[in-house]
Order: sequence, then C-alpha cells, then structure tokens
Amino acid sequence: MGAFVSPEVWMELLGREKIEVEKNAVNASLVISLCFDNSLIGNKFLVEMYNYLTTVFQGKNEEVSAVTVYLIVCCWSRHARKETSGVYGEHLKLRGYLVNKVKLLESCNAVDKEALLQFKRGIEYDSSGQLTTWNPNTDCCTSWNNVNCDANTGRVVKIAPFRPSNPMDLDISIFVNGTISPFLGNLTSLTELDLGHFQQFYLDNPAGIRGPIPPQIGKLSQLTYLSVAQNVLIGSIPASFANLRRLKTLNLSYNRLSGTIPYLLFQSMKSLSNLYLEQNKLSGSIPSSIVNLISLGGLDLTNNSFSSEIPISIGKLKNLTSIQLSYNKFTGKIPDSLSELSQLDTLKLDHNKLTGSIPPMVLNLKKLIVFDVSNNQLSGRIPPHSSSFPASAFSGNVALCDSPLPPCKR
Repeated sequence: MGAFVSPEVWMELLGREKIEVEKNAVNASLVISLCFDNSLIGNKFLVEMYNYLTTVFQGKNEEVSAVTVYLIVCCWSRHARKETSGVYGEHLKLRGYLVNKVKLLESCNAVDKEALLQFKRGIEYDSSGQLTTWNPNTDCCTSWNNVNCDANTGRVVKIAPFRPSNPMDLDISIFVNGTISPFLGNLTSLTELDLGHFQQFYLDNPAGIRGPIPPQIGKLSQLTYLSVAQNVLIGSIPASFANLRRLKTLNLSYNRLSGTIPYLLFQSMKSLSNLYLEQNKLSGSIPSSIVNLISLGGLDLTNNSFSSEIPISIGKLKNLTSIQLSYNKFTGKIPDSLSELSQLDTLKLDHNKLTGSIPPMVLNLKKLIVFDVSNNQLSGRIPPHSSSFPASAFSGNVALCDSPLPPCKR
C-alpha cells in the first residue's frame, strides 16, 4: 500500500496552511497504510489528530484534504473503541461533521454545473485553455480551473474563466470568441463574475465575446463584482441590472454597448464603489438617479457619446476620488458642486463641449492631482491655483487665458 510515514511527518504535513493530497494517489495510499497497519498507529496519534481536526474545521475552517480527513476518520473508527473510549462519543459527532464536509467539498450543485457547461458550449475559442478543465465527468468545485465554491453549500460563488492561473501572466493577451450563455443566470449564489480578459492591442483589433449581455445576468442578486471588460459586446445595458443591489464594481468597459443608461439602474446600488463604462458607444445623459450611488469612488465614462449637462447632483457623492468624462459631448458649465468633493484627486473633462468659466474652488481642491479640461469651449481667466497643472490641461479652449496659458488680453 505504500512506504511508512511516521505520525510526526503526517502532523507536519497536516499542519500546513493548505493540503492537496486528495489530488495525489501516492499520498492517499500512505494514509491508508498508516491507518490500517496496527503497528504504526497508537492512541496518542489519534488524539492529536482529533484535536487538530477539531481546531481546523470548527475554528480556522482552513482547507484540509477531503480524502485525508475521510481516511483518518475511518481509521479512528477502527481503533477508537479499544484505545480512545473516553472521547469516542465526541469523535462520533466530529466524524459526522467531517463526513458532511467531505461530501460538500466533493460535489458542486448540479444546477450550477449545468449552467457552467452551457456557458462553455457558447465559447468557441479560448487561448487561455482554462475551460479545458471544465469536464462534465469531474467535480466543478474541486477540479475546474477558475471556479470557486462555497465550502458549506457547494454552490458556485466565483468564476473568472479567462484569467491566467499564474498572476505573473496577467499581461499576456488572451483571445476569446463566443457568446455569453443566459444559463449563467442560474448561478444564484454567484458573488463574482469576471468575463474580462487582457488584450494588448485591443483598440487596434477588438475581439472577444460578442452579442448582447443576457438580461438573465440581472438575476444574480448576490453579485458584488461584475466585469465583461475588453470584449465586443453589443446592445444596451440590461435594465435587469437594477436588481444587482449588492454590486461594488461594475465594469462594462471596452465593448460596443450602445443606448442610454437605464434610469432605474442606479436606484438601489448603494454599495457600488466603481463604475467603469469607458470605451463604448453609450449616449444620452447621466441619469439623475446617479445621486443614489452614495458609495461611488470611481466613475469612468471616457470615450462614449454622452451629451447634455453634467448633473449637479454628482457633488453629493462625497466618496468620489476620480471622475473621468473625457471624449464625450457634454455641454453646459462645469458644476460648482464639484468643489464639494473633498476626496477628489482626478478630474478629466477634456474633449467635450463645456462652456463658461472654470470654478475657482474646483481648481483648488486640496487632493486634486490630475486635472484636464482641454479641448472644450471654456472662456475667461484661469483662476489662481497652487497646483502645477500643465498648459496642456487647459489648451484647446480659445477663449481661456492666464497661467499656465498666455495672459489675457486687456
């Protein structure tokens, strides 16, 4: 069955932060030999195992080998009555807990598994190769790359199918072709859905998942993170996204989405901290319901076709640190209310159709380090300011003058 491994060695192995012996048949056979060779095991080792497993599963809740745990439990059953009768009753409770834990670790939810397989069928090409591990004959929680499950329920809680396994490879281009299956809407415990992927020359040759975003994604009410960045998705932002009340990050950037932002989209997103819609074909105005995004820290609408005025209500979003509205068609004045955003460090309003003067208090926000209002229709004197913004931040406004631009004519 395998070579002898001392109890001390096994204690050291089991004490590691994560154990993966269920993936190693040799190690599993060593546990078997250890458990069933009476000459190699005794009361002290069993008690140590009991204490260790109690701590791990009822305290730290770390990942422990399902196979190893199961074998040790069986081993204990063989010896407990004659060698550890004093704790046998407690052992039975622990054994039941562990067996249930093992079952959960070994089995993902059938509905979730089918939803993921349907998604895989919609992907025609994936250069990352991660989906090759999504085998219908294996467990999606323990054998599939980039799928994470809840250890207590067996439900899928996170998928990032096109992310490289090695974090050092995040700057390597991934090429994907296919569509998003509406079956993903059945992953009702999902908290993170990441369908984005890096493409070094995306702007020169856009590629990726195509077609519309299925409205069924709006059924994923537990989502805190949603990204479909750097694809070629078309159509509008689904109105069903208004149901994603727990979202903290919504990243739809670098696609071909069109139409307006649904008014109700922001009605209940009080936890949203990052909104990335840049590099699309979105139009219309910023809905006044944006005032509901009380946790918003980053707003990027760069390179779309948004028009109308910048809503004054943005000044009520006190957590904003970055506003990027460049390359749109915004009109009207720069709202004075932006001066109320004391945490703002980035304000980019360049390449729009803004008129009027620059509000002095906005230009003098204490934390503002990136500022750009170039290529608009602004006029008047640039207010005195202590920051060293370059002339390029104000250029392209023919009626704008004073430092760092040339002095105003008298």
